[in-house]
Amino acid sequence: MAMMFRTARSAFRQARPLVSAVTSTPSRGYAQAAPAQEGDDPVKQIFLDETKKVKTVLEELKKVKIPLNPDDRPAMEAFTLQLREIKHKAGIPTFIEKVDDLLSSAFEDADTLREYLLETKKIRTIVGIDQDEDIDAILLGTLDQVEKQLGRTLKTSDEQGLSVYDSELDKKFAEHDLEMIDEEHLEDTVDYEETVDTVEAMREAAYEAVKQAKSREGLEDVQVTDEELGKAPPGV
Repeated sequence: MAMMFRTARSAFRQARPLVSAVTSTPSRGYAQAAPAQEGDDPVKQIFLDETKKVKTVLEELKKVKIPLNPDDRPAMEAFTLQLREIKHKAGIPTFIEKVDDLLSSAFEDADTLREYLLETKKIRTIVGIDQDEDIDAILLGTLDQVEKQLGRTLKTSDEQGLSVYDSELDKKFAEHDLEMIDEEHLEDTVDYEETVDTVEAMREAAYEAVKQAKSREGLEDVQVTDEELGKAPPGV
């Protein structure tokens, strides 16, 4: 539930023009795609940029020892940190950055705050954030209250109206004793789960490759451990 509170409320603050600390076009700490030159095919440029990122990740992975036991938490946590550094070097945004970008774009595209709030519900579904009808009731109920108070539909360009809505939302969150999620903890949790999924897929692929090699070479009786697979050179 806390994850959704952070997404719905903090993202609204993040996209709101009145907030100067974090604007609707946030400055990222990861590498940006190179701007397309005049006459360049933008789709081709995006493809080349993404290909470059993938190649960077693959090259960097060759330099680290990949654990193959997803149940080894210390090893998974260490590998998670390594993957985070590799992705940062490759210019791949974090989960939080991706969600914030989606929400920022949704705010920029919406004409009214109601349109934006309804779109954030769709975004939560897309990114796999658990739904909670209570938070939607609070967000939309507060909007109904503010629009009735102001006597107008709340536009995303209405800075004064958005300020009133934000203040009322603060009161509602205080009444319901809702807290913002620790963003760093959320990032750690998402990264760890992604690492475990990645390692499980790599482990299955590694064992399948070994199985095929053993069958091809007539070495079915040879046993290979996770540790040995982790030391094996790429392509084995």
